Amino acid sequence: MEMTQSVYRLLDSGGVNRPSSDQYEEADATEVDIKTPYSGQRKEGPNPQHSGPWKTIAMCLGLLCAVLLSGITVLSFEVRGTKISHNNQMKGTSQVQASSSDLRNETAQLQDSHNHLSETDIMQLQRDYSNLKTEKSNLQISNKNLVREKSQLQYKYDNLNREKSQLQANYSNLNSEKSQLQDRYNDLSSERSRLQTSYNNLNSEKSQLQDRYNDLNSEKSQLQGRLNTTAAKKDELTTAAEKDELLRRFCEAKMDVTQYAVEMALDPDTADDHLTLSADGKQVVRENTRQHLPYSAKRFLYYAVQGTQGFSSGRSYYEVQVNVSRSWELGVVRESCNRRAVASGRNPNNGYWIIKRSGSSYRAGAAPSVLLSLKEDPERVGVFVDYDAGLVSFYDADMWALVYSFKGVSFRKKMYPYLYAGDSFPLSVVTPVSCVL
Repeated sequence: MEMTQSVYRLLDSGGVNRPSSDQYEEADATEVDIKTPYSGQRKEGPNPQHSGPWKTIAMCLGLLCAVLLSGITVLSFEVRGTKISHNNQMKGTSQVQASSSDLRNETAQLQDSHNHLSETDIMQLQRDYSNLKTEKSNLQISNKNLVREKSQLQYKYDNLNREKSQLQANYSNLNSEKSQLQDRYNDLSSERSRLQTSYNNLNSEKSQLQDRYNDLNSEKSQLQGRLNTTAAKKDELTTAAEKDELLRRFCEAKMDVTQYAVEMALDPDTADDHLTLSADGKQVVRENTRQHLPYSAKRFLYYAVQGTQGFSSGRSYYEVQVNVSRSWELGVVRESCNRRAVASGRNPNNGYWIIKRSGSSYRAGAAPSVLLSLKEDPERVGVFVDYDAGLVSFYDADMWALVYSFKGVSFRKKMYPYLYAGDSFPLSVVTPVSCVL
């Protein structure tokens, strides 16, 4: 304090406006009494006309003190013979004093700034503070949202990593399959090359075979010409005696059957009421109009009729002229046959041994029926029955060709000739033509 007073005497040697130390303390105390943000009234401060020089003097004093402290610090370093502990103490003291001086300066500056704040500035600062708090809350909310989005993105990132791993595995598998397919492709290419070579060889062989085939066709034509020439010569060499021999054999085969020919007429008591018989009972025609015929237990109910003469032993033969009719049935039936059987039921199980024509199809009425293959449509059909041998045979009487045979038949009862007229063309029972030698 004495040092401070001496400084004042040096600065103000005239003694003008030189306050005492107590006056400085009072001035410092009055300077602090300013309006704060929390006080409702402004306190009276010092007279601005007298406080300005004192503040200047105080600042100069502070600066002088700082210079003196710096000098003391320098002098302390120049004292080489002082103990190390004393130097440390002095150094700490100087640092503390320098820090204290800096703090006092900063406090004075802050106090000066605070004194110059107005109510408007304070309110503005409060608003700024409120805005900063609001921004802080918003930033905290944004931070939470960002943390949540970060978690979601991290989850998506993990999923993408897993998908990446799966895709990597799939890619590896595809590469492996690609390698296998490439190997197969190479094998197929090699096989294709071999097949192409084989194909070319086969084409070459085909050309050779085609040439040989053409040669063989040429030779065949030559041989055919020679054969035709030979056949013509052979026909010329065929004698009338050979022709007579062939005719004799044909007639003998036919006579072996036709020698058992019987006279046969149709029984009107068995004819369906849509059939009309000739007076001699040799011909039957189907009519569109139904006739009123007397009842008979033997009458067929479907355009059929049987013969008057039956046979229960030996051999019998008769012929039927079918002409151009395209729907007919003929053969033999058992006396006790089912006279109401439908077409599919007219077979040996129901007492029928017949052949039939329907359009261009020929069938034997077996069970099941048998499709027949005829070279020509017969106009006369012969029926031969060997009762004792259990045989029923059908012949194309003009060509004397066997059409079909039922063998091993057990007749057991009397048998009768049978005709069925499927269309309006007449069917006639005829006498077999004799074979003339």
